[in-house]
Amino acid sequence: MHLHATPQLVIDGSLEDATDLPMGYEISLLDMRLEEGDAHSSGIRIGSQGGNVTCRVTMPEDVAVSVKFTFARGGEA
Repeated sequence: MHLHATPQLVIDGSLEDATDLPMGYEISLLDMRLEEGDAHSSGIRIGSQGGNVTCRVTMPEDVAVSVKFTFARGGEA
């Protein structure tokens, strides 16, 4: 099982993904990690592990960013 994270820009209560954002509002996932494990830029293989997930994302000034998590078998989202 893999956990994937996708940053989303929060605009007026709605969520916008990282595609087609105006210049200056670009967001991206820098990395994510499970507990004290290695950092990954696209997803984490979970297996039977548990614990807290930490994500680092780019964040424009004066806006909110949310992170959408999805689970997938194998390496697919």
